[in-house]
Amino acid sequence: MIFLRGEDEIVSAYVSGQTGDRYSDVLRTLGILNHEGRIIGGFVVTNYTGFGAELSIAGRGCVARDAWKALGDIVFGELGCQRLSVTTRRSNKRVRKMAPKFKFKFEGIARRFYGDEDGIVFSLLRDEAILHKYWKDS
Repeated sequence: MIFLRGEDEIVSAYVSGQTGDRYSDVLRTLGILNHEGRIIGGFVVTNYTGFGAELSIAGRGCVARDAWKALGDIVFGELGCQRLSVTTRRSNKRVRKMAPKFKFKFEGIARRFYGDEDGIVFSLLRDEAILHKYWKDS
């Protein structure tokens, strides 16, 4: 798996193009490249509070364990977050199925988070990431 770091504009533009969301406060990104060097997936970390951050996901390769380990290094290692959250559209069945598989806990419904559509909120805590081997605390 090939990762793209330090190219926040490119990765956030890709994820934005896939999700339709716009990001004004991008803190970190992690792109996933195919063997030809084309971006096929990515993570965008926003809304950093000092304790937690919000994650946006799009594309292929984002369900690979190596990608989650690299993301854990960024979120829990570099940033020192205690919590990572994902909010997705109620209609986004792919993320709604994926989040629990990666041990994100359902937290609730953010009513009309996307205008006329509710958001479904999930989170993963630092301790849970360590427990499930998505990140190794050094």
